[in-house]
Amino acid sequence: MREIMLEKAGRERSTWKRAAVITALIGGLALGTVYGCGVVYFWDKFLPGTTINHMDVSYRTVGEVEAQVADDVGKYRLIVDGRQGEETIRADEIDYRYVSTGEVRDFKKQQSSFQWPVLFFGHSDYVFSSSAVYSQEKLENAMENLTAFDETKMTAPEDARIDFNGVTYDLVREKEGTLLMADKAKEAIIQAGETGQTKVNLDQEGCYQN
Repeated sequence: MREIMLEKAGRERSTWKRAAVITALIGGLALGTVYGCGVVYFWDKFLPGTTINHMDVSYRTVGEVEAQVADDVGKYRLIVDGRQGEETIRADEIDYRYVSTGEVRDFKKQQSSFQWPVLFFGHSDYVFSSSAVYSQEKLENAMENLTAFDETKMTAPEDARIDFNGVTYDLVREKEGTLLMADKAKEAIIQAGETGQTKVNLDQEGCYQN
């Protein structure tokens, strides 16, 4: 009887061992499958938690990201703030557009899809200056069409003075005027556009005659 019980116990232990081995193999196979699928999926896509120029690019391909960057660049607006008010130069007026120089692709190369389980819960932040081109001729025309560059609407500065009205003396305050130094203003606008600024203040840039 004792031998029968020992034999039965041995068979049960053997059964449990086989079950444990099978379970481990199935679990390993499942994990391997998930890992392999992740490697394939992220082969051409950015990992979760990835941002480029503060834009979330998780699960997106290089082509999709570049298309988004191009779309954002195409919406560019430069506000020209002058003494006569604010005016705007739009991207479509000067053919301002994004031209890839491989920055986004280089960022993707820094992320290995084989490491996706480790990087999945991390964060990767990349920043670059968008490579944009524009038509110099169209920018020149756009600037010339701004009110700030219209010589017929410019007024000369006036110093403060004392006027006698026949009875009393009155103080006439100085007037800044709107005489624009065109060449300097153009340099400021071009510099702002090439560095991606969204606003340029011509007064602060010293573009007016005082």
